[in-house]
Amino acid sequence: MSAETHSASKLPTQTRDSDAANVPASQTGPALSSALGLLWPRASVAVWIMASIAALYFAHWAQPLLVPLLLAVLLALVLAPAVRLLCGWYIPRTLAALLVVIGTIGAFSSGVALLSAPAAEWVERAPRAIKRLERELRDVREPIEAASAATEKLINGASAAPTPSPLAAGTSNVLSDLIAEAPATMTALVAVVFLVFLMLAHGERMLRKCVVLMPSFSAKKDLVGVVRDAQFELSRYLLTITLINLGLGAATALALHLVGIDDAILFGCVAALLNFAPYVGAFVTAALLLLAGFAEQSTLEGALVAPGVFVTLNLIEGQVISPLLVGRRLQLDPVLILLSLLVLGWLWGVSGLLIAVPLLTAMRVLAQRIDRSGRWAILLGDVASGEARAPLLIGEVNKQEQRAR
Repeated sequence: MSAETHSASKLPTQTRDSDAANVPASQTGPALSSALGLLWPRASVAVWIMASIAALYFAHWAQPLLVPLLLAVLLALVLAPAVRLLCGWYIPRTLAALLVVIGTIGAFSSGVALLSAPAAEWVERAPRAIKRLERELRDVREPIEAASAATEKLINGASAAPTPSPLAAGTSNVLSDLIAEAPATMTALVAVVFLVFLMLAHGERMLRKCVVLMPSFSAKKDLVGVVRDAQFELSRYLLTITLINLGLGAATALALHLVGIDDAILFGCVAALLNFAPYVGAFVTAALLLLAGFAEQSTLEGALVAPGVFVTLNLIEGQVISPLLVGRRLQLDPVLILLSLLVLGWLWGVSGLLIAVPLLTAMRVLAQRIDRSGRWAILLGDVASGEARAPLLIGEVNKQEQRAR
């Protein structure tokens, strides 16, 4: 071994690390791969793809089990403060949970009974509103249909038969679909009610059992702290979002009543419920209000007033009210929100759209409480902190490139 080689082998580790940091960016592929290996488990891409496909298939196959279970967990978190309040008045926990569940069922049943008649009347008026909307859009639709018919005539050699309106075809099967799904919906609702009661009444007992199973006192203390903090954060977030959505529904109902829309309370409740699904819920509510406007107004300008008012209120809620009340600490990345809406909406339909954002928030809170510096906590973490750290990292990389030159 030469003297140069022997002396190079005895160089301090810090010096060798600084030399490795000065490698040009074009030669840092292995280093980048090893760094990513520290963030993600060592598994091949094929394994991850197969695991993702298996998870999606299982989620779709287990929808009758997973959807009621997740809804029950979220509802139990929302109702937990009321149970704690009653327990503070020296009411037994089981009785407090029963009273809260009965009160929730009573309020829900009263709302359904109050809105059933206006909803039935609006469903009867919906076909007329669709016909008016089609007449307003005829000037745009006729050239497209003529071009489509000419294309099919050139291809098939004969005139194509007129196709029925997709809007009319879609509304003709709504009632039959609802009737067909009624038994499964009622079964799921009953399951959700029983699960919510059991979680509210016996959740503390299950936590005590898990604490007993922990091997050390520090692990027991960490488990209790994580569960308590996560429960508090999730309860506060879900309760705040619920109150914000109720406020949006009340403001929408009042504004629609002032502009002369019938059944304003019905559309206010629809706006409050669908606002649990950001972007998608607002779009659906605006489309329903557009149909309502065509059903009750005689001009195109009058029909656009109702959706315009709702879009304005929704923008105020999304850009001012929610950031002010929820805070930046629990804000989510819009990309993750859209991905969760797309995936869960594709898997579970309307139920998936409604629970996507609360479920994503729950995952974020749990990830941050369990391991704040872990990969899932970073991925789901605060957008502001990530954006503040990114320029620092980019600046460090630029300095290393300048040194290498």
